[in-house]
Amino acid sequence: MKRQLGITAIVLAGGFSKKFFEAFKQGYKALLHYGGKAMWEIADQAAAGAGIYDRIIVGEWIQKTEAAIRNDGWRMMRPGYGSLYRNLREMLLRADSEYVVILTADIYRITGEILDRFLELCYQTGDVGLACPVIPVELCELEHPGAKRTSVKLVEGKFTLGNVFFANREVLLANLWKIGIFLWARKKPLVLALILGPKFVWGYLHESISLTDLEAKAQKMLGVKVHAIVCKQPGDSALGDDVDKPEQADNLDEAKALSDSIPVV
Repeated sequence: MKRQLGITAIVLAGGFSKKFFEAFKQGYKALLHYGGKAMWEIADQAAAGAGIYDRIIVGEWIQKTEAAIRNDGWRMMRPGYGSLYRNLREMLLRADSEYVVILTADIYRITGEILDRFLELCYQTGDVGLACPVIPVELCELEHPGAKRTSVKLVEGKFTLGNVFFANREVLLANLWKIGIFLWARKKPLVLALILGPKFVWGYLHESISLTDLEAKAQKMLGVKVHAIVCKQPGDSALGDDVDKPEQADNLDEAKALSDSIPVV
């Protein structure tokens, strides 16, 4: 692991979910525990373990607009708006660095080593505007059998998209509304194909789209270098192994009291 200079990590620690409240008596996914730690802590510690000093944790459960904490680089913020788009824009404006890595708090198996490996692959591509991990489904099934996941069959194989994104901060700010549409549709492959155009609808239905096709289309739409980073090393399935529904939380402990998960500020 090396110190990642010029990067801010933004951990999206989520809003309230009625379904999770009914299942766990705790409506904030980020406060559910795995291995004795709240999921937001796991994501934050992974970023720290990857050498990222400046880290922002954003979630509705945070009691103050901005906590007066800057302990080992991290700060906690309560979002000021009701939409992911506006909240993410606010966090990007507060970031101190040229680049950002955005990760959701519910990828509960993520570690510093895995995140660091992904970042190293991003650097190896050269000039990066936006990069995201794609993980072979075969690896996902091997490391977490039976887990439900959204996947798509491409020329190179069957992949699922990770929940981590690396980007130039200015590029992200300039294209946030476009990228927001992609993020909204990322777990709806046919909808995403419709957004990309007829060629991709045909390719999706006939399994004839390649990663290169997707990169080229995204680059044309955004005007920047876009890379789909194939992550296939042992452990890399953690980049996309998230918890969208209560029934997917089979490996999580029930949430502890809020006071056990939220730092005193």
